[in-house]
Amino acid sequence: MLACVDDEDWRAIDTLGWCVDANLNALDARLMQGGEPTFVSLADPDAPEWNTAAIGPGKRLLAEKLLRRLAGRFAPGGLLHYGQGRWYPGESLPRWSLGIFWRKDGVALWRNDALAAESLRDYGLGLEQARALIDAIAVETGLSADLVIPAFEDPWPIIDAAHRLPVDVDPLQHDLRDAGERARLARLLRSGLVHPVGFALPLRPGKPGEHRWTGSHWPIHHERLYLIPGVSPQGYRLPLDTLPEAAAHPVVRTAICIEPRGGALHVFMPPLAELDDYIALLEIVERCAASHRLPICIEGHDPPDDPRLNALRITPDPGVIEVNLHPAASWPELTFNSRVLDNEARAVGLTTVKYWFDGRTLATGGGSHLTLGGPSWAESPFLRRPDLLQSLLTYWQHHPA
Repeated sequence: MLACVDDEDWRAIDTLGWCVDANLNALDARLMQGGEPTFVSLADPDAPEWNTAAIGPGKRLLAEKLLRRLAGRFAPGGLLHYGQGRWYPGESLPRWSLGIFWRKDGVALWRNDALAAESLRDYGLGLEQARALIDAIAVETGLSADLVIPAFEDPWPIIDAAHRLPVDVDPLQHDLRDAGERARLARLLRSGLVHPVGFALPLRPGKPGEHRWTGSHWPIHHERLYLIPGVSPQGYRLPLDTLPEAAAHPVVRTAICIEPRGGALHVFMPPLAELDDYIALLEIVERCAASHRLPICIEGHDPPDDPRLNALRITPDPGVIEVNLHPAASWPELTFNSRVLDNEARAVGLTTVKYWFDGRTLATGGGSHLTLGGPSWAESPFLRRPDLLQSLLTYWQHHPA
């Protein structure tokens, strides 16, 4: 059960925090602390998504609102990223993961907030705008627009699935959810199979002595590039296993993709090993979006891990939204992060408190973990002082919360 913290209690906690900070500094501990606080809806606390279900109709909307407010407070010039999170047994798809990435030195990763689209908003954008954007990216990377490949849904699994439906069932008129497969079938039958899903541009960073970006044609067995069946973004469904392992000319096996979904343009970033390459490609994408006045959503692969970056993520868990806070290096920084998060969460209709039927308070549940470490692997206090980790675990075993 949670207890309210009055001003006197908080002053005592704050004083203790400053004392611990001083001791850690004297020991050169270099300890950093993040957290994974969890939140529930103030307006609809009894809905399954705020009690037992990981996914629900209201979570994603509130998470996106919170994401943008936190970006404004923590990360002006940060990149809003729509990715995939954890995938648990029994779930048909990975859960969504909303991220903010920003540079610690204050240099902007994304400059024009007006171009950072809301993923659930219909902007009325479609294949025409997607093609214009990826052609512009091809030009900016020094590649030929001839390398752009339209990507289509594979009709044969869809036709087979349609034939296996009961004869008295119309997939266009019913809500047919069988681990997402029948819902996907109905969606595809509505939209038809004549038009592409989106477009792919094979590219990778150039090697020493090559151009900045290198691309290639993709040998295709049929007259079209057919995606692996599914409902995930196009970039996760490229048939990379059909590309030749060895050829007269090396085949680039990564691609940036543009896919219109729900009236918004989604740009799928390819996997890149170096942050500088990711930033360079991101700058090209933003310039091209600006030149065509197209708001876009960045999805796909995260920026590669790099000590120059901070990251914050919002993900769904059973009954809650979980916020993975970036680490703080001091007590004042930790309290600032916690206060900002709490204030912004309340502003969008989220809270950290649930109630029993008699009005007593209880925690939201979920992970709500603390994360401890250092500025880098080499500076982690637990690697520099392995005895500290043993001491910490021993203490918690004998002093459970």
